[in-house]
Amino acid sequence: MSGFISDWTAEEVAAVKETKRLLLAHAKFDQNFLSDREIFLSTVNCKFRPEKACDKIIKWTTEMKSNFGINSFDEVYAGLGRSGEGSDEEWAQIGKCLTAYAGCGLDKNGRSIMWIRSRPTTNDEERDAVRCGVIYFTAIHADLTSMREGITFVIDTTENSDMGRTGNESKLQRVYQSIPLRPQHIFILGAGWFKRAIINGLIRIASLFTSDKVIERVRFATLDEVLKDVNVEALPVYMHAQAKGGGLAENEQVVAWVRRRLQTFPAIPDLTL
Repeated sequence: MSGFISDWTAEEVAAVKETKRLLLAHAKFDQNFLSDREIFLSTVNCKFRPEKACDKIIKWTTEMKSNFGINSFDEVYAGLGRSGEGSDEEWAQIGKCLTAYAGCGLDKNGRSIMWIRSRPTTNDEERDAVRCGVIYFTAIHADLTSMREGITFVIDTTENSDMGRTGNESKLQRVYQSIPLRPQHIFILGAGWFKRAIINGLIRIASLFTSDKVIERVRFATLDEVLKDVNVEALPVYMHAQAKGGGLAENEQVVAWVRRRLQTFPAIPDLTL
């Protein structure tokens, strides 16, 4: 097959079904989290390796339940709708936590850009912040190219001069690191020598849990370096002035962007066992 692939092979669907079967048989999996979309997306990001996907999903859901009181993916989307169809009021309430992210266009290879803004999370925001992490993760993968080929990952630290530590960073980082991702590029913007020292320490810790292949893709970068892989018009709205351009329709406020992406999430295969 070549070009834009719109179908999933029988072998790929079988791998996702195997992940689902493994989860149903696993004593540590809370079946309240059984959700075909999350199982499908996790297995794709684990390159259709059911055992790995099963382990990642169990770790991810266990972190959400034990540390943040989220008991199902239905609770993640409560009031918001899995396709973004919830009320504007519900979305406005969670919108503050979504500002930790940004809506972007696609990179030069047609993949989504996961753009994180360095924003501290207060203790009373933790649960909604974790919900937003799941929702944004789903929205980022709402196209077949990003599902199949991975994403570009950008962390912008320029807005937070003191790293904004509130004491819950490790707790939040554990759940975020458990989300199955497949970044092709990882850029860290705005990090001076002090931030780099802190971030390098975090990377060394992350290397205990993450493959060397992923760690090797981390690059401290300037905006000009990011623009080698990302067109100006694909940048988030708040970056336009720095990039001296941009502003196409693709760049929307993050809530509107997430809702639109959820509305257009591609149909997944039937995973009935």
